[in-house]
Amino acid sequence: MNRAKLEAGAISHLCNANERQKKILKAIGNRLNPLYNDSMEMTRAEDEFFYQLDLIEREKIGKEEGISIGKDIGKEEGISIGKEEGISIGKEEGIPIGERQLMVKILAAKFGSLSINAEKAVMDASAEVIDQLSKKIFDLEDEEELMAVIYSQQNYE
Repeated sequence: MNRAKLEAGAISHLCNANERQKKILKAIGNRLNPLYNDSMEMTRAEDEFFYQLDLIEREKIGKEEGISIGKDIGKEEGISIGKEEGISIGKEEGIPIGERQLMVKILAAKFGSLSINAEKAVMDASAEVIDQLSKKIFDLEDEEELMAVIYSQQNYE
């Protein structure tokens, strides 16, 4: 191999190398300069040079693969965590809505029907009000008493 090819290879790798890799390539280049007159030594030096270039290339590929694998794992973990949080939030928000809807059905069955205002008041009620209604449901005689319980609990006026 001639000096021009070695220098061209070294320059192209130097452009993409990190600081540690640049130091290795420069040190090898410095060792090659005096060897250009001895072909046997030159062959060994070229072998070492290309071995070092191969190591640098493998390190670069390994780093890129590691980053790619890390991103994939991170993405999978992120999706999993997102699903868990979504389910948790859905339960937190869905259970109170389900309780309110059930309360509306029970009250409608108890009173025969429920006005739109009463249904809206129950659906807008806090969890504490729904809890109070569940305790007082058998004592309520009509929709007026229902609204009184809701208003007294939520300080509606």
